[in-house]
Amino acid sequence: MNTGENGLVRKLLYVEDNEDNLYMLQLWFDVLGGYEILSARDGATGIAMAASERPDLILMDLNLPEIDREKALATGCDDFDTKPVEFDRLLVKIEQALANS
Repeated sequence: MNTGENGLVRKLLYVEDNEDNLYMLQLWFDVLGGYEILSARDGATGIAMAASERPDLILMDLNLPEIDREKALATGCDDFDTKPVEFDRLLVKIEQALANS
């Protein structure tokens, strides 16, 4: 597994039910290096993985069943981004969130 510039591998959990979106994000991070991407296909699995894997950051599709913007904000969501994903913009947000954690 590749490491980032500082030698640290950051663990990200991506909760996404769209296989194409998951595949593209995984490819981007594989090329970039320095990140381990975990994935969950639904909110319940995402919650279980968040508890067991303790990721550094969670990316979540807000259009999953049982998930919406208000619930995400109430539970501590820090930021939002829109689809289609613009990887450079998303990466800046991820790096800012990780720097503030």
